[in-house]
Amino acid sequence: MNDQPINDLRLVFLEQIAIETPEAAARLFELRDAAQWQAQYRVSADWLDSFLQAVIEHGQTHMDWVATRTPWLRISAAAAAWLRIVTLYRGAQEVWRPVAKAMPDRITYLDPTEDKRRPSRQCCWLVSWLFAGMDDERMANASGVETRSIVGRTRRSFANAIGLKLSSRRGRRDSKVVT
Repeated sequence: MNDQPINDLRLVFLEQIAIETPEAAARLFELRDAAQWQAQYRVSADWLDSFLQAVIEHGQTHMDWVATRTPWLRISAAAAAWLRIVTLYRGAQEVWRPVAKAMPDRITYLDPTEDKRRPSRQCCWLVSWLFAGMDDERMANASGVETRSIVGRTRRSFANAIGLKLSSRRGRRDSKVVT
């Protein structure tokens, strides 16, 4: 993870949303509003807002067509539209690779535990927590991690590393995430 630029990690995060919780992608098209989507999932970032606007701009017409003709494909079509923009972003990013390599802004972790340092695991925990409503204890048990605090610290660190602002989640165990 130390060698991965922040934009790569952001793209991994965006990709995981479509793969792990495609209902969240579909919800964006239902709302037709990036700010409302971010408010619903209690997450925000300027880069996320730009991405969500691009998904709506490039995918809404197709999603409207899907909704009227094949509504049972709505969730998979939304995930495909979402992933299409991730692919476009990833391709555009290749142009800036040399600049990113010259930047000293790298993510570093002092904890030597390799397992939780994998960006894919950190990203999955964050996506599961934000969009699937899983709590840290459930994720720790499913992952074989000793305590839920490790999961919580790790996913918060990942969110911070990619510049994602999380709203307070006090009382989250009692609230239900709407997808």
